[in-house]
Amino acid sequence: MVSVFVDTSGASEITARQDKLTVQGVDASHKLAEHDLVRMNKYKKLITRVGQKHGLDPAIIAGIISRESRAGAVLDHGWGDHGNGFGLMQVDKRYHKIVGTWDSEEHISQGSEILKEFIRRIQAKFPAWPKEHQLKGAVLLIQLFTL
Repeated sequence: MVSVFVDTSGASEITARQDKLTVQGVDASHKLAEHDLVRMNKYKKLITRVGQKHGLDPAIIAGIISRESRAGAVLDHGWGDHGNGFGLMQVDKRYHKIVGTWDSEEHISQGSEILKEFIRRIQAKFPAWPKEHQLKGAVLLIQLFTL
């Protein structure tokens, strides 16, 4: 199971402003996650099931959902990113065939499969990297791939 502690710089000032926060970085990330927690609890069982199925720590999946869609709060009928990202995990329609409804287990599973594929790519390219660096590399690669 992929479960690692990842050192991060946290939320940018722009991201923090989504919730009118005056802090940024890790403190802002914690506040944003707190604000998303009530909505996120709705998906806890789905996230846990998908995490077990794909060998991913559910906290990683929840973190992506929080960051990408604010646990669904910033979506318009499931769509975000100017109509390109779909669902809680914002699967990009330009690169993937969309499956499931925006808040379904099928969708969360698809997003998790995409993450696992990028982790595998980074592990193959950088096998000596620590697990946390491989995870960060995979997340960065996904961001670069879909810009």
